[in-house]
Amino acid sequence: MKTTACFIICISIALIGCHRAVTPEEVSLAFLSALRDKDFKTAKQYAMPETQSYIGYFENGILPESDNYDIEIVGIKENKNRARVKYKIGINSYAQNLSLVKVDGNWKVYMAMNQLGVFFIESPKTVARKFIEAIESKSYEEAKKYGTEETKTMVGFLSLAKASNKTHEFIWGDEMISFDKASVKYKENGADKEQEVGLIMKDGKWLVSMTKQQMVGSEPLPGLFNTGPDTVIKATETIK
Repeated sequence: MKTTACFIICISIALIGCHRAVTPEEVSLAFLSALRDKDFKTAKQYAMPETQSYIGYFENGILPESDNYDIEIVGIKENKNRARVKYKIGINSYAQNLSLVKVDGNWKVYMAMNQLGVFFIESPKTVARKFIEAIESKSYEEAKKYGTEETKTMVGFLSLAKASNKTHEFIWGDEMISFDKASVKYKENGADKEQEVGLIMKDGKWLVSMTKQQMVGSEPLPGLFNTGPDTVIKATETIK
């Protein structure tokens, strides 16, 4: 068994374009990059028949815009005709496993439906940005689309408060994903301190999950108080 405990490799897309991927590392990177870029024809070339059918299920749907995130191969275990590759998507994400099988001398990827789904939904950063920007523009019903039930309740109270004309400009930072939870950092332009939006995966999509403390605490997230915070705090006193 060949084991590479910490095998970090970043191969540019241009390099892959020069020759067909043949090793488990190259095949994995080519496959994952094609999924990211919604290049389904290329992704299917590196996939097992069952995975090809899963890709076909998604490619005919309405897909979100692709995020230009990096893909990193961080480990590999190879045993004769099988291999397992560890990869990370974007900055600070947790490592995930990708299974490969050698068929007629070529490595093919097997990826389950739930794994594929990650590539066909809006990222935590996209959802967080849309949520905060909807609050900023006082589009509260739109903001509710991106929140959990508790978050929707809090947004409802924000909508009842008197709105101000103050606007904010945001700078979005790193995204971290850990299984069914995620967080996204951002800050108001000119501010030193970064804030964090928490999200959870529910029913196949990322939703903003915010507590009362985050919404109306001593240091609420920037952008949440285009409304009058005192009014919102009074309105939410009944929420435990």
